[in-house]
Amino acid sequence: MSLNWSLKNIENQDNLCWIDCPDDFEPGMFDSVFVDTDGQKKRLNYVTSTLIWATMIIGVSEITKKNVDHFFFRLHAWEKINGSFLLDKNGNQNYIKYDDVKQHIGLSTNASTMSNLKFFAKLRELVFEKRDEI
Repeated sequence: MSLNWSLKNIENQDNLCWIDCPDDFEPGMFDSVFVDTDGQKKRLNYVTSTLIWATMIIGVSEITKKNVDHFFFRLHAWEKINGSFLLDKNGNQNYIKYDDVKQHIGLSTNASTMSNLKFFAKLRELVFEKRDEI
């Protein structure tokens, strides 16, 4: 099943989620590039793209005012055990911040949801897999 997502309910999504691309922009492996109605190439902000894909990993399909803390907790726990989703230009860990998640309230996907029991079992498994690295 494909991952479908929507940003339409994110406040200020045009400025927060999208970055204009120069005409000579060559998308990388992880760039999602779209052309808007004016013919301008845009790509997803890396934080937005990461949050979209993270919904599948952490088992929370949307970010709402009600679940923003829960979403961040799962995301942060996953990153602390598994490593950050994002790296800076020097290859250093660049963790998603609470404010990043909060600004994306309204993001939704069709990702499957996961109970707390299943999520924590998944984390436990990761800890034991990585016990020599942590």
